[in-house]
Formats: sequence, structure tokens, C-alpha cells
Amino acid sequence: MTRGQITKRVMQILGLDDTVGGEEATLLQDLLNEAILDISRRTKLNMRCVVMHVPAGNSYFDMDVQILTMMDLRLMPGEVALTQRHADEVLADTTGLSYSIVGYNSLLLAGGTESDRTLKAWYVPRPMKMTDDMQTPADSLYGGIPEEFHYTAILNYMLWNGADYGDDITSQSGERYRLLYEGEDGRGGNLRDIHKMINRRATPGGRRGSLTDSYVSHDYITVGGQ
Repeated sequence: MTRGQITKRVMQILGLDDTVGGEEATLLQDLLNEAILDISRRTKLNMRCVVMHVPAGNSYFDMDVQILTMMDLRLMPGEVALTQRHADEVLADTTGLSYSIVGYNSLLLAGGTESDRTLKAWYVPRPMKMTDDMQTPADSLYGGIPEEFHYTAILNYMLWNGADYGDDITSQSGERYRLLYEGEDGRGGNLRDIHKMINRRATPGGRRGSLTDSYVSHDYITVGGQ
């Protein structure tokens, strides 16, 4: 589904004003981008790989804002897995095999500051905001969310917040749609369905298939000021 199709359906269900450029049309466009961001962050549906080169003599690095969530960090060559620990433990570690995410976007690496290093990371990219009605969340630039979740997860997120805005009594101001989206505890509903879909794509025996790097040698971190 495109941005135009999704927002039109929400307007029809909630009875919102469909005036082009109107306040409610703009609200729904914003809610759509928020839905994609929330789904990306909470389900890690769209993941990419990057190889990063970090210079010697530094322990702190600023991660690019395009990295929404980092999932796995490995030292190259050999793809030796680094362990995520508390910052104090990383500072005391001389092996160079641990790291910590400090604050929002600071990466702290243990030891190994005498020579340049190459790291490989799996991460969730920050989706670009859609600005045109012909754009679609299925495009990897805008979240890479399969269409089967457009009229479930994305739609229910927008209905939840749109109904809250419109004080929709029939859905308890959006509560019914919230339950469909995330369940009672925030880990059910459509979000759980997406997690199940991801798990089913694992190979038999629970082993993931081989993955091909999506990006190579891109400057996704810069030397921090600490």
C-alpha cells in the first residue's frame, strides 16, 4: 500500500477530514511515519550490515543518526563477537572484546587503541520519512515493511493514535486499536505477529541462513569528543 492508500483508509474508518493539506490529513501522514519508526525499532524487521573502520588512539565514537539500533558488533578479521557490557567494565577491559552504548549515540570500545580496527555490525537503519502519496513503507528506504503488515500493524497504530485525537468513543479513544497493535503488555498483537514471521524465516533446526553484507566501508561512526 502507498502512503495515499493507507491514510485514505484511516480517514474513512475514523471519519476524518480528507482535505488535501488539511490539519487531519497532515496528522495522518505524520502518524504513518511514526508507525514505521516504532515498528522498525520494536521488531527489528529491516536490518542491514555495515563494516566500520575506527582509528587508533580513541575509545569513544559517535554513531551516525541513521543507525536506529545496533544489534551485533564483531571485530574483523575473523568476526570475533564483542560483548556488550557496562561502560565501567569496558573501560577496565584490555582485551578489546567488549563495548558499551553510552547515552543515545556514543559507542565505547574496550582496549586496542594502539592500532586501527575494523568492525562489522548488524543494525536497524532509521527509515526515511515519506513525503509523497506514491511512496510506500515496503520500500527499504521507508522501513522495508512487507505489505501484509500495512493493513494490520501500520493501520492499527494510526487508528490507535488517530482515534485518540478524534476522541472516538466506539474504540474507547483508540484503546481497541492499541490492543490489536501491541497487546496488553506491549509485546503482543501485530508486533508479536511480525516477530513470529521473522522467526519462521529461520532455517530448519533454528539455524539462520548465511547473510550477505549490505554495506561495506561506510563511515557510520566518527571520533567522539570525550
